[in-house]
Amino acid sequence: GLKAFLDQRPALFLAFRIAGALFLIWIPVMTFRHARDPMPTVAADGGASRGVFNAFAFALWTQLSNPKCILFFASIFIALLPQDMPAWMTPVILGIVLVQETAWYALVAVGFSMPRPRAFYARAKIVLDRAAAGFIGAIGVKLLWDAAWSASSVKT
Repeated sequence: GLKAFLDQRPALFLAFRIAGALFLIWIPVMTFRHARDPMPTVAADGGASRGVFNAFAFALWTQLSNPKCILFFASIFIALLPQDMPAWMTPVILGIVLVQETAWYALVAVGFSMPRPRAFYARAKIVLDRAAAGFIGAIGVKLLWDAAWSASSVKT
C-alpha cells in the first residue's frame, strides 16, 4: 500500500528519504553528545529475580514499543530500499531483521550480564559510542547527499 502510494508521488518519497537521512544524522549527534554519560547501574542480582521469560518479555516489549527503533528501521528502509522492490522481498527483509535483532540483543544481554564485558565497555564507552556515532552519521550524510542529488531528477 505505502509502496504503491509513494510510487505515484516521487516528491513525497524523496521527502521521506531526506527525513530518514536527517534522522540518521540526529541519532549519532545525540550519541556523540552523550558518550560521556555514565552507564546505568545493574541491580545486585543482575536482574535474575525477574526470571528468564519475564526478562525476555520485558525486553521485547521495550524494543517493540520504542519509536526510535521503528523510526531507525523505517529510515533505513525508505532511504536504502529501491522503490521498485518486488513484493516478496518485504516479508523476507522483515524476517531477516527480526532474526538479526533477536540474535544481536540476546548476545548483548548475555555479554553484558558478565562482569568482564561490562568492565571493558565501561572503559571504552566514550570511544566506542563516538565511533558508532561517526559510522551511522556517515551513512546519514551519504543518504542525505544521495537524496539531494536525486532531487534534481524528481518531477512533482
